[in-house]
Amino acid sequence: MGRDGSLGLDIVFLLPPFVVLINGSPSQFFSASRGLHQGDPISPLLFLLVMKVFTRMLEVATSAYLLSGFSVGRGNATTTVSHLLFADDTIIFCDNACEQVLNLYGILI
Repeated sequence: MGRDGSLGLDIVFLLPPFVVLINGSPSQFFSASRGLHQGDPISPLLFLLVMKVFTRMLEVATSAYLLSGFSVGRGNATTTVSHLLFADDTIIFCDNACEQVLNLYGILI
C-alpha cells in the first residue's frame, strides 16, 4: 500500500508505453504522465472493464472444470454459478480442494 492508503495502481499504469488504435491504425507510443488515483472519473469504467475480463476468466475456468462452482435449477434448466459480484464485492465458489485453490490463484495473478 502507498503512503496515502492507495494500492499503488499508479505504478502499474506508469510502467508500459501505450498505443491506441485510431480508425484501425496504431498511433505512436506514448507514456502515461499521471497515475490513476482513487476518485478519478475513469475509475468506475476501468473497474467495470477489469471485472468483465475477470468474469470471463472465471467462466472459462468453470467450463474447463478447473473451478467447480455450484449448479442451480432442475433437469435441463440448470446453470453453474462460479462467482457473484455486487458493487465492489466478489464471492468465488469452488470446492475445498488444493487443486481448485491453485487454479483460482493462477487466475488472480
